[in-house]
Amino acid sequence: MYYKRVNRGLSFTKPGIYSFGLLLLVGMIGVTTGINGLYVFLSAGIGGFIISGMLSEKAMKETRVAAVRPAAADAGAEFAVEVKVENQSSWFSVFELDTLLALDAPRFKLISAGIDAPVQAHASCLRPQRVTALGAVCRGLPRGLHAKMTAVQKTTFPFGLLEKFKVEVIEARFVIGPALDLGFLATLRPKIKAALAALDADREFFAHRSYQSRDPRRDLDWKKSAMKAPRDWVVKQYRARGEEARVRVLAPWGVVSRAADPVTYERGLAKLRTTLKALEECQRAYVLDWGDSLVEGAELCFESLAGAPEFTDRARGPHVPAARGKGSEVFAVTLAFDGEDVA
Repeated sequence: MYYKRVNRGLSFTKPGIYSFGLLLLVGMIGVTTGINGLYVFLSAGIGGFIISGMLSEKAMKETRVAAVRPAAADAGAEFAVEVKVENQSSWFSVFELDTLLALDAPRFKLISAGIDAPVQAHASCLRPQRVTALGAVCRGLPRGLHAKMTAVQKTTFPFGLLEKFKVEVIEARFVIGPALDLGFLATLRPKIKAALAALDADREFFAHRSYQSRDPRRDLDWKKSAMKAPRDWVVKQYRARGEEARVRVLAPWGVVSRAADPVTYERGLAKLRTTLKALEECQRAYVLDWGDSLVEGAELCFESLAGAPEFTDRARGPHVPAARGKGSEVFAVTLAFDGEDVA
């Protein structure tokens, strides 16, 4: 049972429902037989439920979710989460508190059956007036920018008879990008490495520097080193034309969004994510070109793909966290996405 007005919920645990049934049975026997000892047992049992409710209410009143550390991950993949829980009481220690994070408010029942939440953090003890960081593992979230989460705090302390809980919407920042397409990544790696290797082979003179003993003699600039002592020799420095240039991943939104169904649409986003991953493996800077705007930097490109609208809402265009107009950009290689592949 959950009472939204006071933000409190109460459920019986399995031991609690059995104990409550036993108390009802003892009460009925006591009424029919008049045995005074049964009333003592009944009073003690009811007192246990009352004490359990009071202590668990105190725990709910004094605790809150203080913060959730931002995280980024691929859709459906597990990732580490840190939840900070604060005990605001000046004297009361809270024991056996569970903090659950979910995308939507879960459904509650009279008899506790557990809550299926992707994040479940447990605290054995929260000291008074302290903020405790709880580590947990998220089982995986769907692609998107999850700025808010539903937090459920619950406890069965002290006797495990009643489960008291409360619900609140908290700020969070989970950037969940498209899942990697590992098969496509294996196909794409040699293609990108070949393109970048050809670019790196095209080298040009950059500057001179002093000769060192480990330098090959063929790099010596004999015009500047002739008739000089070895300590005054200089060697030529070369650099690849594309070392300072970036790779442009061209993915016009009109091409990305023309997918026929949600599955094809998500697969296209996954292939773009995989392309960026392949470039990161080659330690190459890149920009994501949506056609009308550029997104620069690995983190912002990942966020742009994570924040891409749902298939039914794709007409509103791509999510562009940091865009700039096309200018005199120098691109080493352009990889064009045609909706199915990258060339």
